[in-house]
Amino acid sequence: MGVEITSIRVNAGTSCTIFAAFTKPDRTSYPKVVNVAATPTTVTFKWRWTGGSTTTWTYGTGTQITKLSTGVYVCTIPTSTPTATGITGLVTGAGVVTATAEFEITVGAVSP
Repeated sequence: MGVEITSIRVNAGTSCTIFAAFTKPDRTSYPKVVNVAATPTTVTFKWRWTGGSTTTWTYGTGTQITKLSTGVYVCTIPTSTPTATGITGLVTGAGVVTATAEFEITVGAVSP
């Protein structure tokens, strides 16, 4: 079982989009065990700006997290805090898939 941050997209100073994919082992093809996409019972993104307080979003309780397909979730974090230098966080799955992945994003000015 696991979760992987499959990509992080920085959207021109307005937001960061984090994609997470959850998997679990499929033992039906024994002796070869392969990982297949799986949907956790609960998906939570926790994140905070450097020096700020933690924000927690849970799939199904708001519009911040979107399920794209089986086991694949996307969360968009606003990056409009001018004094922050980075975002740290984690995505957690519980239930059918129990796994956690951490992420860290450095936010800086981009010069032409």
